[in-house]
Amino acid sequence: MSTIAEAGTPFPGSAFAAPIYRIPAVTRTQSGRIIVCYDVREDWRDLPADFDIALRASDDGGRTWTQPKALRRHEPGHGYGDASLTFDPRTKTTYCWYAGSTGESYFSARAGGAGLELWLAASRDDGRTWEHRDMSSLRPAHVAGMFCSSGNGGVARDGRLFQTFVLRIDNRDFAAIAWSSDNGETWELGKEVGPDCDECKAVELADGSVLLHARSKPARREARAPRLGESFEAPVPNPTLTDPACNGGLAHVGGALVASLCDDPSRRRNLSLHVSTDEGSTWSPALPIDSGAATYSAVVDLGNGRFGVVWEADNYRLIVFRSYSLEDLGVTASEAGGALTWDPSRVRLPVRTGAPGAAEPPVANGRTR
Repeated sequence: MSTIAEAGTPFPGSAFAAPIYRIPAVTRTQSGRIIVCYDVREDWRDLPADFDIALRASDDGGRTWTQPKALRRHEPGHGYGDASLTFDPRTKTTYCWYAGSTGESYFSARAGGAGLELWLAASRDDGRTWEHRDMSSLRPAHVAGMFCSSGNGGVARDGRLFQTFVLRIDNRDFAAIAWSSDNGETWELGKEVGPDCDECKAVELADGSVLLHARSKPARREARAPRLGESFEAPVPNPTLTDPACNGGLAHVGGALVASLCDDPSRRRNLSLHVSTDEGSTWSPALPIDSGAATYSAVVDLGNGRFGVVWEADNYRLIVFRSYSLEDLGVTASEAGGALTWDPSRVRLPVRTGAPGAAEPPVANGRTR
């Protein structure tokens, strides 16, 4: 296990002497480099504030990491945060969606008026340098607040890039997916999914359909669409996926699906994994990886049946990364045909003993971020 960031550790150029670090995002490039980025904040609160987005990378599977550096630095009165990473294998480009603000928040934004900015950064050298574009025109006129769901996006088998977003419409939260058919040059936003769908992840399944998971209390909501770009069915809670409405992860790993979320119906603690060997039709029960006050998490496929999880630990004191295998989850391939099965007796997950209790950030505007 690696510590990516620890609260109170100075970050060069930050507006805050002793920042905290939140909102991890993760991807893996074709070279095998793992890139993690995260917000440099004064406290738990969201934009607007003079936040930076920091980045670290690992070239040895997560054992060692580069020194922290800025992916995007704030200017006075202009901050950035809530990043999501995606690697495009066709163009060998890493993309990072993120939000910006010069004063508006998700809640103060007005339909047809001022709101959060939407930015898209691109790196063609494994995250060493970045180019930034303002993509705020993606927000429809009838949408008030809008930002990308932090963590990671995806790439469909036809090469389209996709990224999930959260939209505020008439004081209710909706999810939506945007996609690009031209290697990230232009993007189209799909129809809203909801209401009561907050930060979310999506994966393309083997039959070309799309599965969306959205944070919601007391269980994660699921919705499916026949194809990327087509309308989703109405989202429904999955009672197996207990969730206190905390952003989690979802990824394909070697033919299985792996989801990360806090196994508690109301409080942010007991970060756990769920695995599905049937494309999300059924899920294992919660398989804990952190017994303490853990919160946001994201999952990334590392190849060869391994995956990484990055998460906020110890009541927002740390961001940590750890790699696992499908075998750790109890997933094995059958001798006949190689079909994957889950065997609870084979689960061998190491469990981190985290800070006791639950993570308790302040509540602003009636909403816990």
